[in-house]
Order: sequence, then C-alpha cells, then structure tokens
Amino acid sequence: MKTTILTLALLFGALSMLEAQNPPKGFEKVDQEIVITAVRFQMKYDVSTFNVEPESTVKLTFRNPDDLPHNLIICTPGKSGGKDKGEGLIEDVLELGAKGEEMNWEPKGHPRILHSSGMVQPKKEAVIWFKAPKAEGAYPYVCTFPGHFTLMNGMMKVSRQDTPGVPKPAAKEKDRSKDLLKIGGEVVVAERTRIFRAPIVKSSGRAIHVGLPDGMNYTFDPRTLAVRNIWGGGFLNLNEERRGRGQPNSRRGDGSQTFIENLGILRPVIGGSAVDFEFKEPDVKDHKNIEKWLWEDRDFPELLASVDANYHGHSLESATGDPVFRFRVGQNEFLKGVRFSQGGRLELVLRAELKTNQVFEVSAEGLSDIKVGGGKLADGKWTLQAGTAQAYTFSAKLEKPLMSRPYVNKEENWGEQPVVRNKEKGGKKEMELPPGYSFENWEAPKDIYGRDQLFEPTGIAVAKDGTVVVATRTAGIWRIRNDKWTKFAEGTYECLGVWIEDDKGDQFVVMQKPELTRMKDSNGDGRGDSFETVCDDYGFHGNYHEYAHGPVRDKEGNYYFSLNLSHGGNERTSWRAGGPFMGSMGGYRGWACRVTPGGKFEPFANGLRSPAGIGVDPEGRIW
Repeated sequence: MKTTILTLALLFGALSMLEAQNPPKGFEKVDQEIVITAVRFQMKYDVSTFNVEPESTVKLTFRNPDDLPHNLIICTPGKSGGKDKGEGLIEDVLELGAKGEEMNWEPKGHPRILHSSGMVQPKKEAVIWFKAPKAEGAYPYVCTFPGHFTLMNGMMKVSRQDTPGVPKPAAKEKDRSKDLLKIGGEVVVAERTRIFRAPIVKSSGRAIHVGLPDGMNYTFDPRTLAVRNIWGGGFLNLNEERRGRGQPNSRRGDGSQTFIENLGILRPVIGGSAVDFEFKEPDVKDHKNIEKWLWEDRDFPELLASVDANYHGHSLESATGDPVFRFRVGQNEFLKGVRFSQGGRLELVLRAELKTNQVFEVSAEGLSDIKVGGGKLADGKWTLQAGTAQAYTFSAKLEKPLMSRPYVNKEENWGEQPVVRNKEKGGKKEMELPPGYSFENWEAPKDIYGRDQLFEPTGIAVAKDGTVVVATRTAGIWRIRNDKWTKFAEGTYECLGVWIEDDKGDQFVVMQKPELTRMKDSNGDGRGDSFETVCDDYGFHGNYHEYAHGPVRDKEGNYYFSLNLSHGGNERTSWRAGGPFMGSMGGYRGWACRVTPGGKFEPFANGLRSPAGIGVDPEGRIW
C-alpha cells in the first residue's frame, strides 16, 4: 500500500498550505482526519490511541513543535497482534548504526512499516494520506529516533465496532471526601501543574516541588541535580511558611503518601562522584551537616570549584505548566522532563548533545522493572556515550499504585482581574499626609480559586510602557497592565526585589531567597514560562532569616544583592563571633555580592552584619 507524504520542512509556508488543501488523487474527500502532536519536552504523542474503520480514507497530520526531530511510523500488528509497540522495527533501527542518521532512522522497505511521516524537523509538520487496512486489529505507531520509542508510541485501532476518531478518556470517579479549599495553607492542584519552592524537610531550601493534576508529586533538587522525592495525594501545605516570619515548617499536603525519599533517582557523576552541593544547600533543618560544612577546612570558593556542574533553571510547557529542568555537568548540557504513566511507571526524559561520556548513579529504591532508552545500564550506573543531540529515557515501575486527588469543586481562574481602588480602606490608623499628597488603596487580587490571599508586596517596579511588576513574599509575581491584575508566576520563595530588563515588563530579574532569577514570558501569553537561574553560588540553608535583598544593576550591567544572616541555632551551626543573635551558616552570608553580565559571581563587600536592602542612584552608584 503506497503512502503519500507532504513534509512541510521542505516547503515554504504558503506553498505548504496550498498542498494541504490539494490532496493527492483519491483523497479529495476523506472519511476521517486525525491530528497528532509531539508534546514539547515530554517525549510523547498527545494522542495515545485513535480508531479508524477498515478501508476508510484518512488524513493524518503530525505536528512537531518540539526542539528535536520526531517521526510517526504506523506499523503492522506483527506476531503479537500489535502489543509489541513495534519493537521488531526498533531492533532493526538500532542495527543501522552510523547509517541511521543518513537514513533518518527509518529502514526503507521494512516489512513492519505501513505508513510513515518521515523525520519531521523541529517546528514543522507532515501530512500522511492513507487508506486504512482491511483487516481489523491493533496497529502500533512509534517514533524511531533513537531513545524515543519507549515513551513515544501509540495505537491505531482498525475496527467496525469502535467510534472513529480519538476516544475520550473514561471519566474518573471523583473523590469528594474532602474540601481541600477549606484547609489552611493547602496548595491545591486541579487542572494545571503547580510548581513551588518551599522549605520542606528531606530536600534542600533550593528544591523545586511539582504537583501534577493526576495526583502525583515530586521534588527536583538543584542540590543533586536529580528527582529526589516522590509522593502521591496532597501536594503541599504552606501554612507555617505563610505565618509570622516564615519558619521552615511547611510540609507535604493533606493525605499525602511517600513513594520515594532519597538523594536522587538519577544522580549525574562528575570526577568519579555523584553531584552533591550539600555544602551550599544542605537539607532543611539538617543541622548536623550545616555544622559539618561551616567548619570545613576548605574555603567556600574552593568547594564551589570542586563541583563542575550548575543548575540553570527551568521552563514551562504553556498548555500544561509541566516543567523542564536545565543543568550542566562538566561539558554536557541537559534538559530533563518527568512524568508518570497510567501503568504506574515513572518516566524520565533527558536531552543532551554529549561532549563527553556521562554516567548517572541510579537509585532503585522503590522501583522495579527499570528500562532505559539509549546508553547502557549496568551495576547501578547508566552510561551515556558522547555523540550527537538526542533523547534518552529512563522508565521504572513504582512499587505503589498511583494516587489521585480529592475533587475540587471550583474552576481555576488564571485570567485577568480588575484593579479595585478605594480611599476608605486606608488601614488601622488614619494616614497622615503632607500638604498636596493624597492616597489611594489598591486591593489585592484574589487567588486562582477566587479566595482572599496573603498578599505582601515586597518588590515593585514599573516598565517604560507603564506595566507594574509586583513581587510578593508568598503570593508569587503579579503584573498590572491596562488596569488589570494578572498572575505572572507562582511558587516563588520570598522575592524581595525586582528589576525590569525590557520596556514592557515581559522580562525581569527577581531576588528570591534561594537564587537570583530571570523570568520571561517568551510566547506573549501573559504568563512566565522561562525561569533562568542567574546566580545561586552562595549558601542557603532554609533558615527563615536568610533573606536576600536586591537586585540592583549598575551601568555596566552588573547585578548586586545582599545576603542576610541566619537567626537561631548554636555557635557551631550559626557562627556569631561571640554575639547573641544573628550569625552565618556559611556561603557569604552577611555579604553584598555581584554578578557580572557573563554570569560570574563575585563577593563584593563584607562585614555588613545583617544587610536588609540595597539601592542604586541615578549615577549608577550602589548604596
């Protein structure tokens, strides 16, 4: 059966539209149209199954908005009736070796290939016109790019009984046992992935906690550049963090159950040792190791230089909010995505163009049936060979079944909210104003469920076009544009300042406790989707008093910030030079610091005890 392909990577945009409107002979009118899209950063098709009637005419559009090439090859059912996911074809693809790239990882004339999109380059698409097989059955489709097929697969079902098209997923029974919206401090996850930084035990103060709509949660920790903890059910409860002085007593959410709790499932190895930045970001309340590193013989700069790796930040998939983490190990730059399949499996996807071989230390605790796509897994280590850019997959069965969340009987609202002004709500005491001045109160926006929220503005900046960017202690980053509030980013960790870098307030730098962060709305949808770690080369121990003030920028483009001292602990965990209160847990606490335009961290001024602010005058002088 002949397959006709229109690959838009080879055509100009206007011509491709014309071709799409002028199908090949016999396909002027088709019985069915299917659109399948490669989900960015996640190594999967957005359609896992679709139905067609025998001998029907089909137009299948495969779109690739991803940053790597993908294809979609429909296979014959094979000896196993399609349950093998095309592995017979994949085995032969892997045998192509060096010729594979020249052949676009597709062995022409292979007996299992029924239809193919060809290799579709990033940001392109292809159209397959075909007549469905006469024989009913399950016809798997896969991406044959090395390392992709284990996660990137689906099933075309040829059947007279099933309704043609993409079947709707079966509605899950909703758990209405609890109203999570009535639990104080509970971070509720419903329709969209939510990402928060918060001081949770068994992770560092820089850890990033991710709650998925399907009921599962995990922690990615820059300390080990790895997914450390996995739990199901309730996401986070930040009641303690939002009260008083933000003591680090936050916890996992209501009804949560721990699946995995360790230093990292896949820990990158450099210089013969797994990456571990414990000296600058120990686990929250781990006073034993805080003391250990505070009294370490090596100075902090020497410790920084001893680990040739960096955390670079994360970006978000706009439609779902799912994060992709970026980090460097030696000469190798990585992107990492995480998901859970309905089969109860954890799936990790790594992307890299490896300059050198890279080893990952594997922790199998709480896992079974480990499978990898690409590289070699042996003796608890996964070794990836240097070579061209590609994706690698790690998949394992979780020992416990996946969990769901209680039903939330209220829709999320991430849209605009009008700015409400009044002059009647001026505070507990009447405001005393100098002659010629007046005041106006701007009421805080509601949270995404329409509730009042703790809203403490701690950094305000105005862009040239009048957009106001408001950083808060616990409510994230908001903007006022056209007299309306919009939520730009959530889950930030006590931002105490913001510096706008463009004219419209779409890109700016904020100072969080754990890091200096550049935030950007790269697609113009009003929401931050890029979170770049500009600097985290200082100590952060999760202590409530380790505030980070700033940033300000001088005329040369250098950023400056100041690091407050810690409060509490004893002389061994927080050195106070004989004083009674504030002390340093190490890592330039009590310093003012500078970051060059090239990203180099430089200690700038010390002996500041407890610096609580930094500013710049019109001449560019730092105060």
